[in-house]
Amino acid sequence: MQRWDVVRSIIDFPNSRKGGSLVNIRNHIPDITNVDIWTLNQAICLELGGETASRYGARLHSTFREDAPSSSCWKHATVNALHIITVYRGSLLAQSIFYEDPKKILLKLLQDYKIECVGSDDDNEDTWLLSDVVYVLSVAAISCQEERSMKACIEQLIEALPSNELVVSMSMLGNALDLCPAVMQRFRTQLLLAGCTDDQRLHLLACEEVSLSYRRLDDPCYPINALNTQQSHVSHF
Repeated sequence: MQRWDVVRSIIDFPNSRKGGSLVNIRNHIPDITNVDIWTLNQAICLELGGETASRYGARLHSTFREDAPSSSCWKHATVNALHIITVYRGSLLAQSIFYEDPKKILLKLLQDYKIECVGSDDDNEDTWLLSDVVYVLSVAAISCQEERSMKACIEQLIEALPSNELVVSMSMLGNALDLCPAVMQRFRTQLLLAGCTDDQRLHLLACEEVSLSYRRLDDPCYPINALNTQQSHVSHF
């Protein structure tokens, strides 16, 4: 959860430069997948201002490191800044997934990972490394239990993909997700939990309650058991 907390703090920080975005740090980084602490700080400074960089740069770098944060070689450690951008986008899109198709949100998070697939049947079709798809699907799994549940879902998804494929096209991914609906259900739940604050989740539920009430008033024949089913659904992320 710490990664999401730090990113959310940056989003909410009132002294960040107006109009800046963590997405745009990529414009100031030569190798987006291999970023040391100095380069990340400079990119944040250029995009969001020096106060944001000094306050959050080191914390952001530390939380996204794959090695032990206490390692003595921290000066030379690097992070994949695409992962930072994904959590940032996920924080901004988390409330939208309550209403929108989770696949649509997934594709928005995958946009930074597109690769060119030479020799593909359709050069206009988006493609991604399978490892990147797995990362994005798992990005909001913030507890050991959630990691295990998403891992089980992803194993089913991989089984539904063509064998030994390291590159996944949009059509391949869409077909596999249709065969494994639990993946998107789990992705939606985890993004709501990781990307939204408690107040935001309560607001979403309150709005849904009002919406259901108005639908019932507009339609006197609205089945009461259907209303109860929907209320039960929205009360469990």
